[in-house]
Amino acid sequence: MTSRRVATDTSDFVPVLNAIRAENPDVILYLDLDPARAGQFSLTAYNLGMTDVVISWYSFTNDESVLVTYADAALPLPAEGDYVAMIFRRFEDMPGWTTFLAAYQAAAFPNEPDDPGVFGAYAYDAVQIIIAAMERADSTDPLAIRDQIAATTDYEGVVGTYQGFDSNGDVIPQWAWLEQYRNGQWVILSPSKVSLPIVLKSD
Repeated sequence: MTSRRVATDTSDFVPVLNAIRAENPDVILYLDLDPARAGQFSLTAYNLGMTDVVISWYSFTNDESVLVTYADAALPLPAEGDYVAMIFRRFEDMPGWTTFLAAYQAAAFPNEPDDPGVFGAYAYDAVQIIIAAMERADSTDPLAIRDQIAATTDYEGVVGTYQGFDSNGDVIPQWAWLEQYRNGQWVILSPSKVSLPIVLKSD
């Protein structure tokens, strides 16, 4: 990464993109929760002639409907070749999702939504990993429990198989996938096998 810039006016990306263009970038990674703004960012870059720069967007979601919104905002030609990093894991790729969802809905929690969502699946797995670590530690000592959490390997959860934790305490893998817009459609490049952060490099 050569620089970071903040778009102070997301209704007009021309100033920030002109500043970025002066640095002759290979790749631009755009961070925003709004897929329409991300698509507008791509369209503006295209209109400024930055067609040799790889545009990528970090979506912060596993909801693939944002891809349609992005492409509609960017328009097909400007979006061609763009990358989008989708995070978490698609529900259809979670081996335990169907069973988990059925059990959750059968519980009929009175003050909760009918769908636990992606955070519900991850939270459930996290609690189960902690409980299993407490049982292995056979102790209420936080350090002993922490060490057992760190020693977790190949835990079969709702989301998938948790291989373990790295030296920073981050779970392995951090499920995500990468899609690219090609010929008017989104193509999955790496389904649920990418460990974040995703780095894009051009030759």
